[in-house]
Amino acid sequence: MRVPEPGETIVATPRLLLRMWRDDDAEPFAAINADRDVTAFVGGPLDRVASDALLARSVAYWHEHGYGRAAVEERDGSRLLGYVGLGGHGAVPGAVEIGWRLARDVWGRGYATEAAAAMRDRAFGAYGLDHLVSVARPDNPASLGVMRAIGMRYWRDVDHAGLRLSVYSLRHDDGPQQPLR
Repeated sequence: MRVPEPGETIVATPRLLLRMWRDDDAEPFAAINADRDVTAFVGGPLDRVASDALLARSVAYWHEHGYGRAAVEERDGSRLLGYVGLGGHGAVPGAVEIGWRLARDVWGRGYATEAAAAMRDRAFGAYGLDHLVSVARPDNPASLGVMRAIGMRYWRDVDHAGLRLSVYSLRHDDGPQQPLR
C-alpha cells in the first residue's frame, strides 16, 4: 500500500481532515502531549524529546504497515488537534488498535468519535483489516464512550504494564457499525 505524502489527506469528515504528518506538526503535537489532562490515562505528559520520538514512530509505522496514526486537523486547516489511527498495543499482541489523542480544548465536540469512525471505516475498507481493538483504562469514561459510539463492544479486561485495561473489539463482519445506545 502506498504511504501518503506529508500533509496528504487520508480521509475527510464533515468537520475534520485526517492526514499524513508534516514536519511542522512537531511543535503543536508536543504541546498536546505535554498537557497533563490529555495524557492522564496514557502515562502522563511527554517532554519534547519523547513527543518527537512518538511522532517519528508514528511515521515509521505507516512505512512498515501501510496505515497508522493520522494527524487530525480542523477542516479549514487552521490547526493540529491531535491524532486518530491504527497501530499495535502490547496489551493485545497481534491485534490492530484504533486509538486517539486530541487537544483538551476540543474535547466534548464529538471530534474523537467523528475521526475514529472515519478511521474505522478506512481500516475495514481501504486497509482491508477485519478486526480492531481499542484499549483504555476502565476509569476513562470519555475513551470508553468513543469506543461504544463507533460500534465497539467490551471484550475483556487485561493487565498490562501494571495497569488494568479494558479492551473493546469490533470485527468487520459484526454488521453495520452503529453506535450502541
